[in-house]
Amino acid sequence: MSWAAWITGRSTADTSRIAQVAAERLRAAGDDVAVLELDALRRCLTPAPTGSDEEREALQRALVYIAACLVEAGRPVIVDATEPAPIWRDLARATIPRFVALDVAGAPTVDAAADTVVDVIGRRPPRRRWTPDAAALGRRLLPDKGSEEERAIARRARAWVAREAMVREQIAGRGVRDAAVLAAMRAVPREEFVDRDLAPEAYEDAPLPIGEGQTISQPYIVAVMTEALRLAPRDRVLEIGTGSGYAAAVLARIAGDVYTVERIESLAEMARRRLAALGYGNVHVRHGDGSLGWPEHAPYDAIVVTAGGPHVPPPLLQQLALGGRLVMPVGASHCQRLVRVVQRAPDVYDRQALEEVCFVPLVGAEGWPAVEGGC
Repeated sequence: MSWAAWITGRSTADTSRIAQVAAERLRAAGDDVAVLELDALRRCLTPAPTGSDEEREALQRALVYIAACLVEAGRPVIVDATEPAPIWRDLARATIPRFVALDVAGAPTVDAAADTVVDVIGRRPPRRRWTPDAAALGRRLLPDKGSEEERAIARRARAWVAREAMVREQIAGRGVRDAAVLAAMRAVPREEFVDRDLAPEAYEDAPLPIGEGQTISQPYIVAVMTEALRLAPRDRVLEIGTGSGYAAAVLARIAGDVYTVERIESLAEMARRRLAALGYGNVHVRHGDGSLGWPEHAPYDAIVVTAGGPHVPPPLLQQLALGGRLVMPVGASHCQRLVRVVQRAPDVYDRQALEEVCFVPLVGAEGWPAVEGGC
């Protein structure tokens, strides 16, 4: 049975370490434990905090809602909370069937405190039966009425839960294992990259329209292509087909710098503004023919093309660093095979076929002729 534990009584740094150590021990015993870091959640839910009482109370309810939804989904949760307000405990006890607040102030070391957490969780019995109902939790903890800041926090909390479910069910559940990719997919707010009226559908297992005949790719495909790039933190990445900017944001969470080229000027400008507003300072957007790449910043450790071409454009191969990886859909104009190309030596490339995909056509000098809907 799932449970939630609040760890208190130590400094922020100690509490975070205790939560991680306890989670590692519980995972080794077979529990798929999630650690909720409250400071990180606060930044996600209140990117421009006002410090008002209304905001504080809405944040407290949202944090309990997120923990309860994870428990409902079958994941045990350790909440890293240095100084929880009493209302959090009261809300959590009323909402989560197996809840414990652990004060580890008396433990002499981090390891001893982690031992206490594991021991208490192991012997605490369920307090009551519980029928999961996420909708009821939302109505109870995230009411639609209230100030704009309260509604914004509720909206972001629901998106956080939807994003977690997306990663668990659509991405990790289908075999994506790279921890950095999973973390990036959990971190990027997909709802910010679609029109407001499509925000409720942002985490569905499907592409969505973004205008100009283009789409934001299915989340699973973004994750698969990103994992196939085998990115490292200092990598320089070239993306062809910026679209909404969502995939560039995912790449930017993992790599050093992302250079992205978009053929349609209005989309390039929209993505540039959106990425800047969300704080992605390591993403650089250019309007131009993506099939020719962006030679001024070459060579690239990784290149990803988010449109299907008849072949891998030679200019992109020329801009690939030694050991660099290129991932691209290749084939007919609407149904292709995802391929990965690795440069092993100058002008020596290994090519591997991955899965079948369907992308809009890559339009440009080294792609398909201009057609409606081309990228």
